[in-house]
Amino acid sequence: MVFVTRVTGISSDVFKKGQTLAMANAAAEVPSEVMSSVPISHQHSYPYTEAWKWFHDPECAGVEIDKQTKRQYTRKRFELPGGETLDLKCDHRIRYCSKKELAQSYLESARHAAIVASDPSANISLKTAQECICDCIKECRNLHCICPICTGFKLKLEGLDKMRKEARKMETCTCPEP
Repeated sequence: MVFVTRVTGISSDVFKKGQTLAMANAAAEVPSEVMSSVPISHQHSYPYTEAWKWFHDPECAGVEIDKQTKRQYTRKRFELPGGETLDLKCDHRIRYCSKKELAQSYLESARHAAIVASDPSANISLKTAQECICDCIKECRNLHCICPICTGFKLKLEGLDKMRKEARKMETCTCPEP
C-alpha cells in the first residue's frame, strides 16, 4: 500500500474508502442505488450581472457619476467573471474608496443578501466581487473638497497669507535685538 501511495500520490484513506464503496456497489440490488465517491456537482452560478448593476445604482454609496465629463462609454466591452460579455453604454463614474472596500460594501448590501436568500448555494467571493466592478468606475484622483465652506476657508487663508507677506515687505521692526 505504501508503494502505491508513493507512486500515485493518493493516500491510503482514499483507497480504503474506495474499497468500502466498491463493496457497497456490489451489494446494491438496484442499479439506481449504486453510490459514487464523486460528489454530485450542482451548476449554481451567481448572477454576476446583478453585482455589476449594483455598482451603477444610486444604492452604491461609494460611486457617483463623474460630473467633469459628459461622455459615455461606447464600443467598449466588459467581461464578467462568469464569462458573459457586456457592451458598455455607461456614464463615466468615480469611486471614493478602494475596489476592495467597494466590493465589501456589495457583499454587505441588501441585493447580495436577497440573492443568497433565494439560492443559498450561490455565493461570491470578495475577489470575484471586485472583478464585477465596471471599467467605467475609476478611482477619484481629485480629493479636494469643493463645498462652499471649505472653498471659502481656503480662499480666506490664501488671502491672509498674501496680506501677511506684503505687510512684512512694507514694515520693518524697530525692536532692539536681544
